Amino acid sequence: MMLGDGFKLMIVGMGYVFVFLAVMVIVISVTAKLVAPFTGLLDKETQPSGGKRPRGGAPKKDADSSLISAVVAAVHKYRDDHK
Repeated sequence: MMLGDGFKLMIVGMGYVFVFLAVMVIVISVTAKLVAPFTGLLDKETQPSGGKRPRGGAPKKDADSSLISAVVAAVHKYRDDHK
């Protein structure tokens, strides 16, 4: 008796989750289609005029190379410690 009630409750709960996920997928798909015409709108506003870089420019290569070397060293140490 109680085992049957447990299975019924499990099926009802799984049904609610399935319906919720299906509705969520449908809502996301519809939203993506509604918003698609506006995707380039924000990109055009954030680009500076004349094709010039904004003040500050790109990050320095020294910062990138030191970050990359730090990440590589951390990965090597992790792999050496977890063999």
